[in-house]
Amino acid sequence: MTVKIALPKGRLLETTSALLQAADWGLEDYDESMRNYRLQSRRFTDLQAKVFNERDIPVQVAIGNYDLGICGLDWVEELSIKFTSAALVRLRDLGYGEGILCLAASRSQPVLNLEELRVEPDLIRIASEYPNLAEHLALSQRLRRFSIFPLWGAAEAYPPESATLALLSCRTEQDVLDRGLVPVNVIQNNSALLIANRSSWEQKNLSEIVESIDRQLPLSVTNRKETAAKKPAGMGYEPWQADEDTVRIALPDGHQQAPTAKLLGNAGIRVEDYPSENGNRRPAADIEGVVIKVIRPQDMPLQVANGNFDLDMWDDGYPGTDPTDYQMWTFYYSGAPPEEGGWNVGRWANEDFDTWLDEAYTLDEDYRKEVFCEMAVILEEELPEILLWSAIEGHGVSKRLNNVFPSVNDPLTWNVADWTLTE
Repeated sequence: MTVKIALPKGRLLETTSALLQAADWGLEDYDESMRNYRLQSRRFTDLQAKVFNERDIPVQVAIGNYDLGICGLDWVEELSIKFTSAALVRLRDLGYGEGILCLAASRSQPVLNLEELRVEPDLIRIASEYPNLAEHLALSQRLRRFSIFPLWGAAEAYPPESATLALLSCRTEQDVLDRGLVPVNVIQNNSALLIANRSSWEQKNLSEIVESIDRQLPLSVTNRKETAAKKPAGMGYEPWQADEDTVRIALPDGHQQAPTAKLLGNAGIRVEDYPSENGNRRPAADIEGVVIKVIRPQDMPLQVANGNFDLDMWDDGYPGTDPTDYQMWTFYYSGAPPEEGGWNVGRWANEDFDTWLDEAYTLDEDYRKEVFCEMAVILEEELPEILLWSAIEGHGVSKRLNNVFPSVNDPLTWNVADWTLTE
């Protein structure tokens, strides 16, 4: 009987690894330097483990892809508050990964409390990577007018210019203050949980695996490997001093910071404290009339489309199989703004380009080449988007899979009909 468990990356990884080591699971390479996200236990030979982003673990367990999972209470609640019948069983509070889910505001705003929010007549904008919990909070507090900005992270960067409030996960209220915000209300206390799929818990014998964890609880101080959060720099948290002529730029956090900083440097633009060792999300540029925030790349298109930024630098990550399939229409056609389901976030419009793109939908390949050349000339002249760099994309496939030949236009699946599998 195979048992599958979903394990977390990120903030819970080190202490979870220490817990499972103490339980003698024998998981090789479950640490920050791991390259293989699929792990096998030496002790439990039928146990298979895979490492996920923490937010994905409750979903994977609830739909039955995994029998067990370890993740924070915050992500369990984020799923359960919307899908109340989700097939999750909360087995154990593991006693580490403690923190709070806190509603916070910019320290430049007047001090708010829930009573004042309930009678606020203006629109209250809440930015959060927990949109379900944020919506539940707004409804339960009977806020008169509110909107939720779903994010992939870095909610602290949004108040006060782009949001009234942020709902975010922190270790303590002091952590909230260190991020340049002030706590409005602590919504819940968080810790790591061991969860199970309901059907697996009822039908499979998981007792030996769960008991091996139970015997290690509560964790000793020596096994608690949580890394102290870096205190954000005491700079860059003042609200933007921006007028209608100010250019608002979004820069990416994470692995895209280094190439972005290099590109800006080559252009003669100096950005102080970027990348930041202290988590500063409002670096300063040496150009007048420019303000900057550092946010998650995944959030950039929506933020520009909503008018919160004028420019951004991000990786679209889409190679495409045919120019008319996706990229040309979605990014450049005048009829493809975000509100119409496209990604023309700059709302660039050129009638000649639209005409040529409409002409490109033909089976005459020679004519299509002429059309694409005409479109390329227009894009070169008007530069609705500037492509900054191209990342190397790598794929791995099983040795049993035959006839896999990557293509420039579609890295992996263009000839999937020709694939064969060796038994």
